[in-house]
Amino acid sequence: MANTNFLQIDNPKHNIMDDATYQANTQRQNGVQVNDLIPSIWFNKALYQSSTFVAALCQMLAANGISTSDADINALAATLAVLLPKTNLANVLQTVPWSPTPTFDASQAWQFFMLLTGNVTSSSLINVSQGQKITFCWAQDTVGNHTVVYPPNVHGWAAPFLQASYTTTQVFEVYPNGSLYPVSPPASGV
Repeated sequence: MANTNFLQIDNPKHNIMDDATYQANTQRQNGVQVNDLIPSIWFNKALYQSSTFVAALCQMLAANGISTSDADINALAATLAVLLPKTNLANVLQTVPWSPTPTFDASQAWQFFMLLTGNVTSSSLINVSQGQKITFCWAQDTVGNHTVVYPPNVHGWAAPFLQASYTTTQVFEVYPNGSLYPVSPPASGV
């Protein structure tokens, strides 16, 4: 069971500035200036907003099986690094040349497209990260009837439609054990 120790500050809002006053506040608009006194209700509002966002984010991560703690900044950074590397991929859709035994590298892309000009007899998916979503898109050439053997860590997949010139797309999510399971039924089109 995943958990978090990130919590809101002043959850019942006992000593906190209301939204309208906070929006109009010059210290919020211009920042706190040298020798300014900071009213506790303003300070609590600023802390409440940031702590609410962080607590909600960490609760969402815990609900999805990822624990977060402020006990060790390096461990927290490593946990978050698992979630974020795919957001900076320059090429999120990778066209993979047809091969009977392709390897799909999830550290390079999270969506893979292949024009099937023959059968894929085996395939591999490497470098997957927990929580990552992977999309496979298979397009039949004008001959059609080409089959695909998905990577062994991909479960619940649907075979590509066999009709000539049809495209089949299916999205999977990576689970903590590295297995992928569908998050959508296969979609197809010409």
